[in-house]
Amino acid sequence: MYFTISIQNGKSENHPVRHDSEDRVVLKVSSVPKDARTICFHDDFFFTACAGDPGFFLMPSVSYCHDTMLTKFTDREDQEGVYCDNDMPLYASAKDGKAVLAVVEGMEMEYELVIGVKAGHYYIYPRFRLESGMYEDIVIRYFELSGDDATPSGMARCYRNYLLEQGKIRPMRERIKEQPILAESLTGPQIRVRMAWKPKPPDILEQDRNNPPPIHVAVTFNRFRDVIREFKKQGIDHAEFCLVGWNAGGHDGQYPDLLPVEGALGGEEALKRLTRCARDNGYLMGAHTNIYDSYTSAVRWRREDMIFSKDGEVAKGGQWCGGQSYLICPKRAQEKFVEEDMETVKSLGFNGTHYFDVNSIMPPIPCHNPDHPLSRKGIAQWRNRSFETARKHFGTTSSEGSLWFALGAIDFALYVIFKPEEKTFPLLDQPIPFREIVYHGIIHYNYSTGTVNAPLKDDPKLQLMAFAYGAQPMFYYYSKFLKNSPWGDNDLECGTDEQLIDGVAMIREVYEAYKSIRDLQYLFIEDIQQPEKNILVTRYEDGTQTIFNGEDQPYLYQGINVEPATLVRVNPENHVTVVLTSPNVVHKEKNSSRQFNK
Repeated sequence: MYFTISIQNGKSENHPVRHDSEDRVVLKVSSVPKDARTICFHDDFFFTACAGDPGFFLMPSVSYCHDTMLTKFTDREDQEGVYCDNDMPLYASAKDGKAVLAVVEGMEMEYELVIGVKAGHYYIYPRFRLESGMYEDIVIRYFELSGDDATPSGMARCYRNYLLEQGKIRPMRERIKEQPILAESLTGPQIRVRMAWKPKPPDILEQDRNNPPPIHVAVTFNRFRDVIREFKKQGIDHAEFCLVGWNAGGHDGQYPDLLPVEGALGGEEALKRLTRCARDNGYLMGAHTNIYDSYTSAVRWRREDMIFSKDGEVAKGGQWCGGQSYLICPKRAQEKFVEEDMETVKSLGFNGTHYFDVNSIMPPIPCHNPDHPLSRKGIAQWRNRSFETARKHFGTTSSEGSLWFALGAIDFALYVIFKPEEKTFPLLDQPIPFREIVYHGIIHYNYSTGTVNAPLKDDPKLQLMAFAYGAQPMFYYYSKFLKNSPWGDNDLECGTDEQLIDGVAMIREVYEAYKSIRDLQYLFIEDIQQPEKNILVTRYEDGTQTIFNGEDQPYLYQGINVEPATLVRVNPENHVTVVLTSPNVVHKEKNSSRQFNK
């Protein structure tokens, strides 16, 4: 067991290590030369699997907020893959009924995983990239597992228990005692509405706030009050709304500016009437803001606040509705904007979970701005401070993805997996449920972009599949604002009264189904098995199970017959207590009405 330290002159040296009393291996900063470039860790347990051996390697993600994958030890040609997007700081190997889960505790944002096979011999190891220097000891903690724990589900349970014991996360059932908004937030569906946006892709990259591109208004503040009233009329007694694009310039329009409230939607007073309408009808309403991207058209934009690359250039983000975006250093955002923004949002009447876009789905990159330099770990810590500030003001906070560093600082993730990966990757054979086991009961979440507006999608079983993964229902009015929308082509709209009424009716039917399983949100998931294609068996900590049959034929599981396109809830005594079937589909122009059957 040793670390191989490569230095700039092309030479390398091996540094032997052994487990300490806490089952950790540690490489001290003092042991690493100042001119070191990379450090690789070699452990025989992760280098001795051969083609034909039973077992697997576990890779936490192929890219940020995508599938956890297994590598099987099969016969194949020599090859190697390098994966730098590890959205959980771990890797694992299982063979001969035993397993080792390795959790990286020090320099955990500065490595890539190398996985390969050569002459039938498999290997996996972390390679630390010292882009920001060696700023802390490298620490890797080992967990030896056997029996049922030497499985992907067992590894997920082990990692969750480790996070709990370290105090890095707390169960929702404990947090609701001081976060009552959290209890209300997960009681009904999550509803987002994208209200307005400028052209995407943008015609102008550097925009003029005094002469901006035209803004498209999808729904005004006054019109959305009609949606709120229809929710109440149709008997949806719990829901949380999040307004997207209410701010200056609409969605991704002029960050870091929030004010003035977008006038094309009705302006500030109309927004206050909307938030008051939601509050008076018993609903939560949160605001979507962004402290990741920024645009030069903003009054508050300053070059000195941006993340710099090593060569001194301002770090660029994507090209969105506001034009070319530039990445704000989260330290500067927190120090200059966040507290003020939370006061602004609160003054507008928002009372629900605050949402920061992007910050939990895009990986931290180091900031080389000499006025506020930060490592990747420092970037993550400042992002978490902003989450905590929002939680202080609103009781709960949320963001886009499920990156591990944010797990203790957010309450809801818009996507636990952004979307299932369709491409193939070197040596990665099989996606598996993993983060659902780690996260469920800690945060609540929507499953993926594919399960947003699930009843509108071509596959009527999507909502039941999302329930099987422990997800909360998620709906998005006017989700589609760009071509090749990850949310699909069938959108939820409320332009006409028919669209409004039918859309709310669709949400109500999903809500009625969710009511019969929402108590499970507080429980840990212990296991998710796929005994056959399109069959999911989810086991909770109290012994409750859900069984989802996504096939066209009945499925028999432990004496329980599960009809096609059905999810059943089974109590610990193995009695069926809930039966949910996929909705009936009645397509209508630009919308559809579907009904869940219980």
